[in-house]
Amino acid sequence: MKDFCEILVGGLVAILGLVQPAHAYTLTQTETGKQVRWAVDTVAFRAAPSFKAMLDKGQPEQALSMAVEAWRGYAGVPDLVIAEGEPGPPGHDGHRTGNSVHYLRLWPYPSEQLAVTVATYEVQTGRMLDTDILVNGEASFQLCEDESSCDEQDYDLAAVLTHECGHVLGLGESHDDREATMWPYAS
Repeated sequence: MKDFCEILVGGLVAILGLVQPAHAYTLTQTETGKQVRWAVDTVAFRAAPSFKAMLDKGQPEQALSMAVEAWRGYAGVPDLVIAEGEPGPPGHDGHRTGNSVHYLRLWPYPSEQLAVTVATYEVQTGRMLDTDILVNGEASFQLCEDESSCDEQDYDLAAVLTHECGHVLGLGESHDDREATMWPYAS
């Protein structure tokens, strides 16, 4: 019997605005009704070389830093941190845990999804084991300083990653508030 489950937690089809304080969400639950959550105080991510090379030097790392900072300081929420070194391939093999961010040039998901978070957790307990954020290599991103600095056809990478980091923390989509970090659509 499989004692862990790997699911596509969420994919950002769109998100409004730039990085905002995190609010408005739902909690992800297992098939047995347990809340999906980390049992650790710190969740470390490693950025794949493909991710680091997707924009001008340093911009992807800056966007990821902004995204993890947006979730810092909430009670009961583990700190998200960026670790040095290269991650292994996306996925959880039953032994290795290694949270990562990857830029996939060949996008295997629906084209309208800007990014997805794949989470592995224990079905019976909801304990999160591994998460991987996958960024759509067929979409156009940039790091936007404010709303006027983004080209109309580009998406703000920091805003997209902030949404995906919410999924890393076990949050689901929020369909109640268009201004919510976990609102599942972008423009």
